[in-house]
Amino acid sequence: MTTNNIDQLQNYFYSFRSKNVEELNNIFSEDVELKDWNNEFVGKPQVMEEIVGIFQNFDTIELDIVQIYKSSNNKFACEITIHLDGEMLRVMDLIDFNDDGKITQLVAYKR
Repeated sequence: MTTNNIDQLQNYFYSFRSKNVEELNNIFSEDVELKDWNNEFVGKPQVMEEIVGIFQNFDTIELDIVQIYKSSNNKFACEITIHLDGEMLRVMDLIDFNDDGKITQLVAYKR
């Protein structure tokens, strides 16, 4: 699923930007882990709860992919810029996929 992982990665960012909860739910594995500079969430229910909370807290989400770095077939580093209600964040996401093309781990570093 290597080439599909790039498509799935872009689908993840598009779905996040458009607040598409249903599609994000399909992209994550059941045992997905999300770690950011403040918290850690384990399992799809916790991860989805956190993401829905972000969507509820911010009216507008703009996301630009600056660069995607492929480290292996299933691992990517993504330099992104996010604007949450106009406030800009520069973030580096490390994203791992399983063999089924589902995101298993997402680690976000604020730059």
